[in-house]
Amino acid sequence: MNAGFLIAAPGRPPLSFAMPVTLTNTPLNWRAAHELLVSDDPETIDKSGVLNAMTIQPSQAVRLLYHHQNGSRDRDMAFAVKLTNPGPFAATLLVTAADGGPTPNELLAGHTAARWFLSQYWHHAGFLLVLPSMTSFVLSEATVPPQDVVSGVDQIALQSGRSVRLEVVSTFPDGSERISPREGAQFELEPSWPGFLNPVIFRVTSYTVGNVATLTFGGPDDLLHAQEAGTTLLGNYGVIYSFAVAMANPTAGPMRAVLVMHADSGQAQGTFLVDGHVVEGPIVQPNAPRVITTFDLPPLSRRVVELSTMPESGSCYPVWLTIGPQ
Repeated sequence: MNAGFLIAAPGRPPLSFAMPVTLTNTPLNWRAAHELLVSDDPETIDKSGVLNAMTIQPSQAVRLLYHHQNGSRDRDMAFAVKLTNPGPFAATLLVTAADGGPTPNELLAGHTAARWFLSQYWHHAGFLLVLPSMTSFVLSEATVPPQDVVSGVDQIALQSGRSVRLEVVSTFPDGSERISPREGAQFELEPSWPGFLNPVIFRVTSYTVGNVATLTFGGPDDLLHAQEAGTTLLGNYGVIYSFAVAMANPTAGPMRAVLVMHADSGQAQGTFLVDGHVVEGPIVQPNAPRVITTFDLPPLSRRVVELSTMPESGSCYPVWLTIGPQ
């Protein structure tokens, strides 16, 4: 078959062309991430270098969340996520990638990255990347103006190959003011920043007409801990939450319940999967909750609602949702 392509450059008319493409159905071993890596400490960066690095081992799947600000006041800075195959054989990876920014609005950067990532993640979508021996690939890169923020969420599963190096790097155009690479900048097998294991939280709860159900995200009872470093993941940013909510209307009349988001720690936004439908939540300010969606409950009915979300960079967590009467 022929696939159409369109290339556009600023100030130039678009160029369209067709190329022959062969499509092949390939079974993929999609896996949930066994480890979450967070690159946001420090959040503000004003020097060049390797910010964080780790080695992805065979059959491993990792999720990376990064959120950084260009701390320079007068120079652009580039932030990139790089994959390197140092081994003698090609490596195949299944990648889901999304980024947001650069923008001076850190909530927008984090929400954009989370929204695009979750829209793919919930459908087990991604692309296959074949990385030849002794080569590198820049998975994402952004030139960030002074004081602007860039965010991203990537999930990377090593399908075949010995190992692949994952790095988050910052650079100035002239390569000046380099920070000293951390221990993890070399091809050793240990990560240079804390990894949080099993970054998925599943809860079962219930709602009955006349009562209120509460679902909390990023609260103190749920926080993940890096065992080796002893680090606590405040806010649980990058953790996937899934709830099964058993809803019941024991009355003889139809009732409506509302799903409301509360964010009293600071402004926040969220992306939600509600019974298979992606819902982009509003921006919620402290002490000003907002409705996300509604549920119609017929008389004497029961149903189970499946709900999923992920704490987003740039937003203030914890937040909580309530299900209650309209």
